[in-house]
Amino acid sequence: GREGGKSDSNSNSKRRPPTTPTTSTTQPPLLVLDGAVFRAMAAHELLPLLPRIRVIANATHEDKLTLIRLLQQQGEVVVATGADSSSASLLREANVGVALARSGTDVAREAADIAILDDSFASITKGVLWGRTLRVNVQGFLVFQLTANLSALTLSFFGAVVGGREPLNVLQLLWLNLLMDTLGALALATLGTRPELMLRPPVPVAAPVVSKVMLKHIAIQSAYQLFWGFFIFFGLPRFTHRYSLTSRQVFYETECVVQVGNLGGNAATAAQFLCGVFLECGFPYGNQTVRESGACPLYNLTSLRIAAAALNSSYIVPAKLTRALCGGYDTKCDLYDTARSALGYLDRQVTHRNDKEMQKTTTLLLNAFIWSQWANEICARRVHDEMTIFHNLARNFFLLVVLVVTAVVQFVIIETPGLNSSFFKTVPLTWDQWIESIAIGLGTFVVSYSVRMSTRIWRRLQARRLARREAAAAAAAAAERRRKRAEQLMLKRAKAKLAAARAETERLAMEKQAKEAERMAAEEAAAAAAAAEEAIAEIEARDIEARRQAKEEEEKKEQQKRDERAKRDEVAALKGKSITSDHSVTTILVGASKDPEKARAAAMAAAAAAAGRKKKNPPGMEGGRGG
Repeated sequence: GREGGKSDSNSNSKRRPPTTPTTSTTQPPLLVLDGAVFRAMAAHELLPLLPRIRVIANATHEDKLTLIRLLQQQGEVVVATGADSSSASLLREANVGVALARSGTDVAREAADIAILDDSFASITKGVLWGRTLRVNVQGFLVFQLTANLSALTLSFFGAVVGGREPLNVLQLLWLNLLMDTLGALALATLGTRPELMLRPPVPVAAPVVSKVMLKHIAIQSAYQLFWGFFIFFGLPRFTHRYSLTSRQVFYETECVVQVGNLGGNAATAAQFLCGVFLECGFPYGNQTVRESGACPLYNLTSLRIAAAALNSSYIVPAKLTRALCGGYDTKCDLYDTARSALGYLDRQVTHRNDKEMQKTTTLLLNAFIWSQWANEICARRVHDEMTIFHNLARNFFLLVVLVVTAVVQFVIIETPGLNSSFFKTVPLTWDQWIESIAIGLGTFVVSYSVRMSTRIWRRLQARRLARREAAAAAAAAAERRRKRAEQLMLKRAKAKLAAARAETERLAMEKQAKEAERMAAEEAAAAAAAAEEAIAEIEARDIEARRQAKEEEEKKEQQKRDERAKRDEVAALKGKSITSDHSVTTILVGASKDPEKARAAAMAAAAAAAGRKKKNPPGMEGGRGG
């Protein structure tokens, strides 16, 4: 959205937690974040959430810059849109800046990479589609050109090195390069858009232009073209009579006399002799045995025999051409010069004849090679193993024009008299040769379909293998889970048994403790009973003792009472004599003051008398009386 846009008037009053739209898939849910929540999160917290974030409400300028930088750190290609001047930094920071040209400012348009004239998001989608289409078209052109270049270069190199002649001459290579560069670029670079390209995942920035799938098609198509190129160039002349070449020895055997005779002069005169030397004397054909026989014309020369005898040589015909033709001497002679001229002429004639015969092979090779490129140009439109090689072929006008022009020009190059032999060094082909070469070229479709189908089958097998691995892993995981559950169940049961055993042990211990407690209680009760019996016995003994003491006390008291009654009786007996007694007491006291013993006895008598009076007269009465 544009800078400063808001979706909620109260969104800045409080922070809202991330919300997740409702989804029925098993994949992680998408996220809607508030700008305040986004700002409050650290970078390491945001990175795992980036693939799931879809909306950041109330995002500030700094929030957008942060989001762009985080996405770029993850290797993503970021596209930013903007219209006002404040969006300029966003447009510059993003990998691709898109400005709204109609409603945007000049500052935003200058900072952007792309300007949308109608301010429509659909135009951005069209731009992405055209970008992907351009990339696919370039890749298709590279597949087409690299395949043709690799095949032509390899075929030309090995043909020149191994075969001794060029499979394709300069003008043929020029026509091939014109087809590959100019017409191929015109055909493949002008292909229209395909909506299915939008269904493909984005291409990483670091991804190479030539992908592994492209390398696969380049390698297989090049191998197919090289197979037929080598087979036609090396195999047909060797294994078929129609394209066979005249060997040098056969040419010498059949054409030597005629060709040497065409030289005229001394060569024409000595043609029969020279051809015999060439074929029988080992110059260049023949061997030592034939040379030393009558078949060699030099064997019967007298000069050679004389020279051999002079040199004491066991061979009459020397192995060196100079000595053989010049009388056994190394000095060159006219016959030697004539022989060398004849040999050179024969070699040139056999080479010329083979070149003429080889034109049938090279013409067939050129035709098959061009038709292979013609078919590969159609296959190169699909670089992602699509099976739709011919889909929408009729809608590509330039491609159809290029295909028609290529076929017509190829037919003209081969079948036009004068043009074919003088410039392109080709010969007219028969209808069966045309069918053979076109069939080889159209076999490119079969190879391409086979590669694509095998790739699809391989992917299905890989998917099945992966599915089996995943199923095996899932089964193993399920078995592991079952094993763990069984272990947990066994552990749970063991724990339950252990708990039951512990409970039983505790119960038995408690019963033992209870029995021990009962025993101790019984012992304590017995001890208490014994103690109680002892206490009772002691109490009874004490009671008996107390009763005995009480009885003794009572007896003492009774005795005291009896004593007291006796004393009272004594006092009562003395009461009648109270006056006399008082006087006597006084007299006794007075007298006792003089005699202590008498005084003590008098005091005791007075006390007894007083006690008797108290018993008879209570204190109140005595007081009353005294009062």
